[in-house]
Amino acid sequence: MALSEYWDRFIDFLTRYDVAAIAELIRGLKWDQVIRTPLFWAIVLPFGCWIIWKRRLRILMLLASGFLFVWLVQETLPPTGGAIPLDRLLLFVAGCVVLIGLNFYFLFIRGD
Repeated sequence: MALSEYWDRFIDFLTRYDVAAIAELIRGLKWDQVIRTPLFWAIVLPFGCWIIWKRRLRILMLLASGFLFVWLVQETLPPTGGAIPLDRLLLFVAGCVVLIGLNFYFLFIRGD
């Protein structure tokens, strides 16, 4: 698949989907298929090497937080339209607060 085709699919995705559809897409994400995709490695490896080589650990923190947020959505939120149990809602809110707190600390308070 060409890069322009991926870009067109991404733009179509942004114009077509709302927050509920994006959350459902994240919930249905299969990590074993993502890891086996050559495009994933073509993006992640050079970018990861650049981050480590340039010591851009703040960017690495943001990327890790993004992956953890996707995992948190997958594990805690029910399918679209389903009721959210209180324990799952509290777990989601607590996880978001921890992620925001860690990012705030490492990006703003602890300056290198």
